[in-house]
Amino acid sequence: MSPSSSWSATAQYAYPKQYFVMVIGQYIDSFSPEQSDAANLKRNGVRRYLVLRDDSIKAMSGLAFFRNLFGDAHLWRERYITNVLFCLSDQLKSEIDHLGLRVPKHYTMKEN
Repeated sequence: MSPSSSWSATAQYAYPKQYFVMVIGQYIDSFSPEQSDAANLKRNGVRRYLVLRDDSIKAMSGLAFFRNLFGDAHLWRERYITNVLFCLSDQLKSEIDHLGLRVPKHYTMKEN
């Protein structure tokens, strides 16, 4: 952008329709490495884990989480998983589907 150009209230946007962004500000420790499929995990420090093949349905569906620890949360990140991973509740996913919104590739994980 040149110094003489600036945005105005009448500026045209790069996309022809409106988009929404969700910011994940809640970190929870509900991940259970003991109940997860160990073949898809690698220790990445003390109490930190890297999910191997994190784009694989087998790897992701082998992760286990304690429901009593994530409770009624609808959107969160797991504190001890070092991959870029966000978790969403079945209820939030249902609302997203109902509204016709899209989310990145996602998988169902185990609850304990």
